[in-house]
Amino acid sequence: MCGIAGWYNHQEMDEKIISSIKSDLFHRGPDFQDHIIFEHAGLIHTRLSILDLSAKGNQPIANDDETIYTVFNGEIYNYPSLKKNLIAKGYDFKSTTDSEVIPKLFEEHGTTAFDLLEGMFAFSIYDSRKNELFLVRDRLGIKPLFYSISNNSLFFSSEIKALLNFPIKDRSINEQSIYDFASLNYIPAPATFFNSIQSLLPGEYLKMSLESSDCKLEKKSYFSLQIKPDFTLDQEASITTASKLLDRAVASQLESDVNLGSFLSAGIDSPLVADSASKHIQESSKGTLNLSTYTVELDDKKYNESREAKEISKSINSVHNNILMNKSMNLQSIKTFLLSTGQPYADVSMFGVNLIAKAMKNNITVALSGDGADEVFGGYYFFHRFEKKLLINEIFIKLPFLTKLFQLFAKSSIKPLSLFSQKVLRNTLVSDDRILADFFTWITKEERDQLLKNSSMKSVDRFFNKEQSIIIDQENRNRTEIFSARLTEICFRLQLPNDFLFKVDFATMKESLEVRVPMLDERLVEFGLSLPHRLKTRRKQGKYLLREIFRRRYLEYASRKLAKRRKTGFFIPIFQLLDQESKKEMQDYLLHEDSYLKRYFNYDIYSSWVQDFFNNKNIKTEEARASQRILMLLSLSLFLDQYE
Repeated sequence: MCGIAGWYNHQEMDEKIISSIKSDLFHRGPDFQDHIIFEHAGLIHTRLSILDLSAKGNQPIANDDETIYTVFNGEIYNYPSLKKNLIAKGYDFKSTTDSEVIPKLFEEHGTTAFDLLEGMFAFSIYDSRKNELFLVRDRLGIKPLFYSISNNSLFFSSEIKALLNFPIKDRSINEQSIYDFASLNYIPAPATFFNSIQSLLPGEYLKMSLESSDCKLEKKSYFSLQIKPDFTLDQEASITTASKLLDRAVASQLESDVNLGSFLSAGIDSPLVADSASKHIQESSKGTLNLSTYTVELDDKKYNESREAKEISKSINSVHNNILMNKSMNLQSIKTFLLSTGQPYADVSMFGVNLIAKAMKNNITVALSGDGADEVFGGYYFFHRFEKKLLINEIFIKLPFLTKLFQLFAKSSIKPLSLFSQKVLRNTLVSDDRILADFFTWITKEERDQLLKNSSMKSVDRFFNKEQSIIIDQENRNRTEIFSARLTEICFRLQLPNDFLFKVDFATMKESLEVRVPMLDERLVEFGLSLPHRLKTRRKQGKYLLREIFRRRYLEYASRKLAKRRKTGFFIPIFQLLDQESKKEMQDYLLHEDSYLKRYFNYDIYSSWVQDFFNNKNIKTEEARASQRILMLLSLSLFLDQYE
């Protein structure tokens, strides 16, 4: 795993700029930094050595005649077979890295080479023969890649912070992104916080070429998801298939010339990944090696999973580590951490991921996680709740008097009855698009209408319209199947790459730790997208197939009841860990009379959120949602202070 950056059609690049970029990307690649400058382009690389730790694996790396150069971030899991085929065609290899495959594969196949790659990656190719530069991102957006086109020049980098070192004149803020961020707690690609910077989309490549004195830009998708449920799938056969594909995915991602470990929670996903990895490692080493596993330990019993994780580690025979999160945290360190994301981002779990990454880095360089399982196998709460919402909607449509009755109850002086009735009315007589938007946003439509000042901005609802969906085959499907497919599509198109995968990449690479996600293996994802809804949920729980695999693998484990455990999510009560002085300082900062938040949000609304939160009012039942709101305000305020 590494950091990459570069430019195209910028004749002279100041060495100080190159040095600053290397410095900003150092955490992504502390083992070696280098760059190469061509007449019309330049490539910068910072290396985190994973395969072939020798200098032969350093980048930029070229094809045999050094006409095609690559800077690469990620892992190509099928590189051994690709390399074998290239050797058979006469190509020579100096290293045992996966990165050396890329320029030679491109020389042989051109842009169709991108279809042949299996893994997580973001890379650039400069073809000096044709004076063309390419940017490429993996199918699901596991690795990030940002770029800016300024004055007929292209600049790119793994991180926005490093990208801003380039001579990009337009540093104006994308106001639309602020309004989207307020609802989603992340900024959906291709947009970013800056008008002049974009994110390359998953499964997309960009080509920049010079014609006369003008640059020509082309963007194409080389991959798109296919959500086509197979209604003939048998339950038992599907459990067996999922289990085999999972083991294959984990085994394919264990290759490393440095120490490897695994995240471990008390859920289903990471224990399955860790179990498979542990067995494979012990078998291949004939019992001489054990997998290292890591869990965050919290004082709050509601969110602490360390006891269960320790029991699971005993079952899979791993060397387990509980990482204690301090009772009190420093507000300044939180601010610094948030600003290092490059643009506003608010997910409280990133602090926990980063804490584990810090602890892991002392002993390992590569870690496995269970991310992606909820998207592939239908694990989120809305996969088993939407049918109830659809049913209630239909009842209210068929029985219109119910709406009038609940409208009457909503005006009741009996507060519990009034609040309940208002909640019911918010969730009835609404479109499918509205139901979807409510599932994926942190504030309701009513709250958005009250909070946001500029009514001319586009509504966040546009991300949930049918017109925005990737192609979903709707033949021979009932409404349940169509809605389930739309949920899956939104997870992959919007939430996974922009939120969860960004979080894992940022929070771990900040500590020079590479994280691999076997649940997003190409074949496993393809199988997951073929599952009908009945094989995703059962008894008001998601991930039915994975729960069954877990239950059957942990027969001797006393707490295999975890297979029935309700999904809780990885919530870190970050603000509750602040001391009273820090809480007061943070409250004053958010409510300061000169805050830039006032330009975009109605003060009365967000100030009530802040005051209620720090006075512990009405947050017990929605602690995660309340914390996310505060983190959203804090992150946005910090970036507005820095760039307004």
